[in-house]
Amino acid sequence: MKLSQTALGKKIGVSHSAISTWYNNSHSPTPKHIEKLAEVFAIPPIFLYLSEQEVIQQCLASSLSAELIIHC
Repeated sequence: MKLSQTALGKKIGVSHSAISTWYNNSHSPTPKHIEKLAEVFAIPPIFLYLSEQEVIQQCLASSLSAELIIHC
């Protein structure tokens, strides 16, 4: 899914500059925004709290649907 920071911000109710600060690791999204981001990207919210390696391990260790594993 290709989204600009502006489009993503509109989907979850924040400004594009908020998205930019998250992207640049200047600030982190709140748990509420983590939930909204997970909804937009159709992934479990826990994936947004984990490192890339931890997400891959979770995908391999669980019985996730094939569609969700593609996101990994």
